[in-house]
Amino acid sequence: MGVNGKMKRKDWEAQPHYNAENTLLSADSLLVSESPLMVLPSLALAVGLNGALFLQQLHYWLRKSPHYHEGRTWVYNTYVAWREQFPFWSIDTLKRTIHDLVEQGVLLTGNFNKHPMDRTLWYSLDRDRLLAVARAALADRLIGKELAVAAKDWDRYGTTDGPMDGAEEQP
Repeated sequence: MGVNGKMKRKDWEAQPHYNAENTLLSADSLLVSESPLMVLPSLALAVGLNGALFLQQLHYWLRKSPHYHEGRTWVYNTYVAWREQFPFWSIDTLKRTIHDLVEQGVLLTGNFNKHPMDRTLWYSLDRDRLLAVARAALADRLIGKELAVAAKDWDRYGTTDGPMDGAEEQP
């Protein structure tokens, strides 16, 4: 113990530690012992990392859901229940992530509760809109790369067409 009654860092690090599933924490358990949240980089590029994590988890639950309304499959959850699946997010981060996905049009929300006082939201995925958003993000990235090459060519050659016939490339 330190002078102020707090444990010194080296003493704390020397003690065993446990993860949320109450298993002994080790480098291996940090990497493989829990059910992972996976995300494709192209999805993260399209909707942001938080949005991609949320949509991937929603996709997982939609595949298991028996609830079908308005021609699509839905799942319902409270913010607290979603936070249990994303313990590294605050409720505010979760609300922002959901709001952003709804604003992009890829996440649909509804209320199919039996009791009018129940305000639990239901969630579904607009797959067509998601594809459109992903294609737009990819196009923006490709256009951005093309613009970067064009700008580099302009700086080097005074044109966006690269070196003129017979002109030598300068280092």
